[in-house]
Amino acid sequence: MTRHLPAHTRPRAGSLVLPPPPASLFLHNSTSTPRSSKPAIQILPAHRVDIPAFADLCADAFAHDLCFQINSPDAERAKRKFIENFNEIWDTQGLQVWKAMAVLCDVNEDAVAAGTTEAAEEALVGLQGGGSCASVVGLLVFNKSEGKREQTFPSAVIAGGHLPPPALVNADDPADAPPASLGQVVRARFKAARQKWLTHKTVITVESLAVSPAFQGRGIGSALLQVAMDLADKQSIPLWLEATPAGHPLYLSRGWREVEAMDFDLTRWAGKDRGFGVYRYFAMLRLPEPVR
Repeated sequence: MTRHLPAHTRPRAGSLVLPPPPASLFLHNSTSTPRSSKPAIQILPAHRVDIPAFADLCADAFAHDLCFQINSPDAERAKRKFIENFNEIWDTQGLQVWKAMAVLCDVNEDAVAAGTTEAAEEALVGLQGGGSCASVVGLLVFNKSEGKREQTFPSAVIAGGHLPPPALVNADDPADAPPASLGQVVRARFKAARQKWLTHKTVITVESLAVSPAFQGRGIGSALLQVAMDLADKQSIPLWLEATPAGHPLYLSRGWREVEAMDFDLTRWAGKDRGFGVYRYFAMLRLPEPVR
C-alpha cells in the first residue's frame, strides 16, 4: 500500500493549493470497540509542521520494502532525507498533501464535523492529560500538472488492454552504465514512463501513499486515495502512479489499470548472496468516472 516519495520531483513557483475539505471523515472499525483500542481516523489537509511526523511514518511504512532497504539501510539518515524531500517539494504549484489522524482521546466528532478544517485540527491536536490527542498515521501526496493541449490515451489502455512484456533492468543494461544507484535507476525509469504516457496531458499524479504499519488493513489507504480520486472525477482528469508490489492490489481493486511494468534485478545492487530477486513496479492509470 505504500510507496516512497520520488526524489526527482522539483518545485515550481507557487504555493500549496488545497480545495475545500470533504465532509469530516471518521473511520470506525466497530461501533462497540473502545476508542483506546481502535481509534477513529480523520482525513485532513496537511501542513508543513507535519513533515517530521511524515518522515517517521514513511520510514516505518517502508521498512520492509526491498528497494527501500537497499536505498536506505540507515533509518535515521532516511528520515532526514524524507524531511529534506518534503521541504523541497512543499510549495510546488498544484501539490496537495493530506494526512490521516488517529483520534487517541475523546473528541466530540459531531462538533468537529460541523466546524472548519482549522477548528477540527485545533480539537484534534489539543492536549489531554499532558499527551497529544491525535497521531498522524497516514499520508497522501499528489500533484496536478496542466497539459499544453488535450490528448487522449491509446484505445488499448482505455479498453484495459494487456501489459507489454516488462523490460528487466540488470547489470548488463548499457543505458545505466556506468553503474548507478538503485534509486537513480528507478527514478530514471519513472521519468521515462511519465514522459511516454503523460506528455502534454493534464493529469493528477499520486506521488506517495503511506500508512503506519500498526494501522494498515483498516481502510485508511483507501480513504486517503479517495481524496485524489474524488478530485480527479470532479475535474474529469486521469490519475497516474507507480505502484509497488505491496500497493498494486489496492489500486487494482479501486479501478486502476496497469499500463507498464518495470522490473529491477535487485541482486545487481544488493549482491547475489543476499537472496534478492526481481522487483516489479507498475505504472498505473485511472480514468475519471462520471460524478454522481
